[in-house]
Amino acid sequence: MSSWALDQRRKALEEAFFQKQEVAALSKLREKREREEKCRELGQQAGVRNQELLETMIGMGIEAETLAAFMLVPLIAAAWADERIEEGERDAVLEAAVQSGIQREGRVYELLESWLAHQPSPRLMETWVEYAKAVKDQLDPDQQEQLKASMLRGIERVADEARGLLGIGPRLRRREKPILEQVEAALS
Repeated sequence: MSSWALDQRRKALEEAFFQKQEVAALSKLREKREREEKCRELGQQAGVRNQELLETMIGMGIEAETLAAFMLVPLIAAAWADERIEEGERDAVLEAAVQSGIQREGRVYELLESWLAHQPSPRLMETWVEYAKAVKDQLDPDQQEQLKASMLRGIERVADEARGLLGIGPRLRRREKPILEQVEAALS
């Protein structure tokens, strides 16, 4: 092969390499912009400015559209408190979702069903606690108390479904108390 042919081949390979690099850089930039947009939308919807918290939420699949499901995370955690979900607990969480305005079909409801089918990471509840602490300061005392009371009632409803035959047993089992305490602490 002549040196001219080798030179042409080298140039073609260099061009292909740099074209691939440009495509990768553009793709990375596009992904970054999309993530920033998701964070901006979630921040507006959730009333949160903490960028690190928003990034964590986005990383967990929480977006502006699915924020309503995220609000029910303490109920999900209570349902999973004993490492399994009974049908009554599942029904109580889904009923709470419908009562809060979540439609029975759609992405939000599907996310809830996914969390009820497969136990989420404990990090999900930890993130909810961080979120609750960030949001509570933006609420007036009455709103804080209403949110806390609503969450505690929801957890107790889920716990009631796991009490056993005829509702016999303690209202909150030992495993659900830490979740209740986390919610109280986050919203107090």
